[in-house]
Amino acid sequence: MTSSTNDFNLQRKQLAAYLAAHQEIILNYWRMTCAPDEALQEGAHLSGEELAGLLPLLLTFFTRGIAGENQENELVDSLCQHQIHRWHYSYSLENLLTEFDNFYTGLDTEIQDFLKEYPQTRPGIIVLAYSQLRQLVKLVNASVVLPVDQLRQTRADGQVKILQAALDRLQQKNNQRVSQLHQVAHDMHNYLGIITTATSLLQKVITADDQAKYRDMISRNVNAATHRLNQLLTNAQAE
Repeated sequence: MTSSTNDFNLQRKQLAAYLAAHQEIILNYWRMTCAPDEALQEGAHLSGEELAGLLPLLLTFFTRGIAGENQENELVDSLCQHQIHRWHYSYSLENLLTEFDNFYTGLDTEIQDFLKEYPQTRPGIIVLAYSQLRQLVKLVNASVVLPVDQLRQTRADGQVKILQAALDRLQQKNNQRVSQLHQVAHDMHNYLGIITTATSLLQKVITADDQAKYRDMISRNVNAATHRLNQLLTNAQAE
């Protein structure tokens, strides 16, 4: 039993060491699979080294799990901070998922190459490797993909609120304009009513004092109507 356990532990460490030694191969595979993708190239605002900065951390987490070593809790925080940084550079969630998928494929390819090179590998090691790969995917989804998606949703909600606020301001301005036009129409109706009445009275036989009074009424209301219209034109030009 002890010999079997020792052999299992030896093989798991052997696989972990193999993957760690092939880190550059895995990263190069990732780079080559991402390079033809125009969407990834257009969406990436960071340099190639910064873009690949997250993957060695993921590989370390993965190989430590296979080797049975403690996996640093700080890694999760590093993942989140790294992706938040990239999110500020508008790296889309779709590109992020494609990038991780290419990385997982690179890991799977290296595991398959290891099994070809070491065909005597225990089935339990194979199960362990893919169990750790599932854990890695869960870690990335929980610590990176979900927070980034939430950030995007928060950003979208913020944009909706900004748009709604702009629409509310526009509606308020339109309401004010309609109210102003109603008031202008009401005032003009009053002015024209007085002018019409005074003009009609001037056509009758009246005293000189009454004529002067009615002419003054006409003059004052014409001036008031002119001033009101000028105000309306000034406000329209200001908008």
